[in-house]
Amino acid sequence: MTKNKSGNITDRGETKLVPLNLEAHIKLIKGLLKKHPDVGLILLDPVTAFLGVDETKDKDARSVLESIKEAMETSLATVIGIIHSNKMTKGSAGDKVKGGSSVLGVTRTAWAVGRDPEDKTKRYMALIKGNVLRKESGLYFTIENKVVDEARGIEAGYVVWGEEMDEDANDMLAASRETKDGSIDKKG
Repeated sequence: MTKNKSGNITDRGETKLVPLNLEAHIKLIKGLLKKHPDVGLILLDPVTAFLGVDETKDKDARSVLESIKEAMETSLATVIGIIHSNKMTKGSAGDKVKGGSSVLGVTRTAWAVGRDPEDKTKRYMALIKGNVLRKESGLYFTIENKVVDEARGIEAGYVVWGEEMDEDANDMLAASRETKDGSIDKKG
């Protein structure tokens, strides 16, 4: 077995697809972005599944994330990496990010998305980190459904953006903790 230029494993002329591994495939990504300058978005959900290293090992994860950042600097594309928060009940919103020190150390902007602790029909997108933003506020939103194929009864969800919010992710996390146990805990 050998690997072709795309990093896929070939065996007797057949190509077998392999999962994206950012550590191993960064040169391929750079080449594809150069070849296809019209690419505007790369979405990784969850980003930690594609790192190719243990996200809890800061030095390893930071190296991969820095190489992604470097690849994006020569492109107009944006990378959105989704990270599901860890189960920690204490600490700041940044502490709840899996691989937080390396991920937040490299990213330009990080948002927390969650349910409004006072109104479960509303959700929020609140700032964790934003060193390239003019405005540091977030937004409330709801998710609505609409019929996209009436004949087959198919519905799809869509986002309805609501009002701007002044709270950041730490404020929303503290409000959530306060709602759950009746006490106030802003810093964890």
